[in-house]
Amino acid sequence: MKNPDPSWDDLRVVVLATRAGSLSGVARHLDVSVATVGRRLDRIEEALGVRLFHRHAGGLTPTEEAALLLERADAVADEVAAFVRAAKATEREEGVVTISTLETVVTHVIAPRLAEFRAAHPRVDLVLRSSPRIVRLDRRMADIAIRVVRPHESRVVGRKIGTLDFGLYASPAYLARRGRPSPGDLHGHDVVMYDASWDSIPEMTWLAERMRGANAAFRVTTANAIFETLASGAAVGLLPCFLATPELERLAGPEELPSRDLWLVMHEDLRRVPHVRAAAEFLARATAEALERG
Repeated sequence: MKNPDPSWDDLRVVVLATRAGSLSGVARHLDVSVATVGRRLDRIEEALGVRLFHRHAGGLTPTEEAALLLERADAVADEVAAFVRAAKATEREEGVVTISTLETVVTHVIAPRLAEFRAAHPRVDLVLRSSPRIVRLDRRMADIAIRVVRPHESRVVGRKIGTLDFGLYASPAYLARRGRPSPGDLHGHDVVMYDASWDSIPEMTWLAERMRGANAAFRVTTANAIFETLASGAAVGLLPCFLATPELERLAGPEELPSRDLWLVMHEDLRRVPHVRAAAEFLARATAEALERG
């Protein structure tokens, strides 16, 4: 008996396989066994009469013959996701909003005001994901993001919600022990910096230009870690101004240092969804007010 034409559910498996690149990745997403995913792909390929993927120890690789089909499947999946988002745009301010942003923003901007948000929007739940990476909003990896770069995905909109200023800081204990460095020349001083993978960002480039004869004594991955290192008296370093406390002394900035614009971004289909709009307005207001304190 001839296999029936593939359904939307089959197309979804194909799209997940393309994006995940492995049977196990699809299985985790669908909460089924790897064997089940393999059998479904076998059935889909047999129904289409086309081999879609090469299967190997490293995962799944699309075949050349299937490239155009997979591209169209991906586009259909995006349209279906857009349809679902539009269908959920009811007048009720109720639902879950996933927010992706830097760990510093989650800790120092959003988390301190969650009680305020909950009181105003008791039926809106927030999922906060902190990551230095830019997630794909057009693939529904998050509903809203706060970034230091303009949005670049198709059908994703953004607005500037503030400017992130930086300063060069040290603790009084460090200055008493090591002396006050010149902002233009950190020769002889210990400096805390981000991990080397972030050396190309504007504020780290500014710092690197002043590092001749200085010691990159500490490499960390978050602004919170930089703050704690500075507060301990171990080093000199750059910090977003809104994170600095009166216990730290500003040695330079923000006028001398590069600044970064903060953008609130979301998929255009979500702008009119009440619970997403409520979360977006809260984030914009909380961020602007936090930056003003810097």
